Order: sequence, then structure tokens, then C-alpha cells
Amino acid sequence: MNEQEFQDALRELLEQAAEADLSEVNVPRALKKITRVRTLAELGVLTSNAGLVVRTLNGSEFQITVVRNR
Repeated sequence: MNEQEFQDALRELLEQAAEADLSEVNVPRALKKITRVRTLAELGVLTSNAGLVVRTLNGSEFQITVVRNR
């Protein structure tokens, strides 16, 4: 798996968790506050790293950078 594949898998996981029905699956409640997940490339962030920007209900944004360790 490379950085791009991991980024895409993480994005899909976060989006699915945000849309999940909490009564049917065990998803941390904090993930239900996610409103948008976009890649650094989609946002035009100048970096050679893969990564995501996650936006929450209160407008906070978190940047997750994916860097391969080995």
C-alpha cells in the first residue's frame, strides 16, 4: 500500500463513520461530528505528501498528513 492508497482508504472510512447509524455500529460519537473530508490535493495545498483535511460541525478543521514510515 502506498500513501495515496492509505489516504483514500482513510477518507472512505471517515466518511462512512460520519454517515453511520450509531444504533447499528460501534462508531465513536466524535466521528459523527465530521461534515467534510477532502484531500490536500483537492484543496490545492502545496505539499508532496498525501493527506486529508477534516471539517467538523463547529467549523474546526484538522489536517492529517500521510507519510510512509517504511
